[in-house]
Amino acid sequence: MKNILIFLSITLTSLCYSQSNFLGVGFQKDIKESWDLSLKKIDSKSFKVIYPTIPCTAIWTVVKETNDYLVYKEKLTSGLDRCIDNGYIFMVNDTFSKSTKRFYIFEKAGDENPYAYGFLEAVFN
Repeated sequence: MKNILIFLSITLTSLCYSQSNFLGVGFQKDIKESWDLSLKKIDSKSFKVIYPTIPCTAIWTVVKETNDYLVYKEKLTSGLDRCIDNGYIFMVNDTFSKSTKRFYIFEKAGDENPYAYGFLEAVFN
């Protein structure tokens, strides 16, 4: 029984870290609004991001990776008049759920206060 629990734990953990689809919600502080987003992995370094409630689309590409966090650079592919282009996304694992990520969006590298933040939940297909 102990071996089965260890196997299930390892399997679930590896699924979370290799997950390629996420759904979430973001909160923009200055306008006090929220918006939905979905991420689909393109490759090991980038995601296609869809903001259906705005509407905008973007590519998030990894610019820094550590054991504790990832930093992405956002490049809009549509909705340039509705979304902020070239932001930096700081993403960390949520401490309470292995399938949840927290993210913070900054207008430029080196900013101390994010203009938006949110949560992403892994979607298992």
